[in-house]
Amino acid sequence: MFGLSTQPKSIGGVLKCSWRLYKATFLKLLVVSLIYAVIFILPNLFWQIRPNQPLPPNYVWMTLIIDLIIFWLFTLMLYRSNQVMSSSKQGYGKALKITTSKYIFYLAANILFLIMAVVGTALFVLPGIFLVILLVFYLPFMVIENKKVFESFKFSAKIVWGNWWRTFLIFLISAVVSILVFIVLELVFNIPLTAIFKFDASRLNYMAQIIMVLFLVIILPWNIAVMLSQFHDLKLRHKFKSNSVEK
Repeated sequence: MFGLSTQPKSIGGVLKCSWRLYKATFLKLLVVSLIYAVIFILPNLFWQIRPNQPLPPNYVWMTLIIDLIIFWLFTLMLYRSNQVMSSSKQGYGKALKITTSKYIFYLAANILFLIMAVVGTALFVLPGIFLVILLVFYLPFMVIENKKVFESFKFSAKIVWGNWWRTFLIFLISAVVSILVFIVLELVFNIPLTAIFKFDASRLNYMAQIIMVLFLVIILPWNIAVMLSQFHDLKLRHKFKSNSVEK
């Protein structure tokens, strides 16, 4: 049993909780995260099979479909991780039912979030980053607490407001961990994984794709664990703050 905290934690405490949740969910998410990773690299594999050739017209549509699928898989992993975090006995059946039936609403919120993030960052970089962190918990509110699209943004802003810097710092530490894992994999296997993101087809090879799958399988449960641990902690902080104001 995982055991949720009933008191807000320090930054170190949230990261410790994230690590505990990561260990508790890694194997339970393994199959789904592996499917996610394999689907994620499909465009690169397609490109590798057709080196130095123009992309076919349906490549864009294939990439779009892949993005839609992996976003759904992410919501599925998020819901399943929360089941583990809350010690729920429900399994993937419930997670599949919920995330599939609500997918169109998740997608609408995600598109809206991406538009705000891109426009905000493009026009005003710092305010854009501030907005992204402020609204980043829209998806947990929708997936876990069944909030509607605009409600989810509102509640995300409520729990992050006053805790923006600690939220940013925890996500930054999580990102640094991901980067370090990425660098270690590059060094250990001597594979230029950065070629994948630079779209350098001449440097891509099948081993690089396999290592990218390994990277995603390792990191996806970690990123979800950090998000959920912060989500729970911020809700506690907001609850304690509201109770103190009422008193």
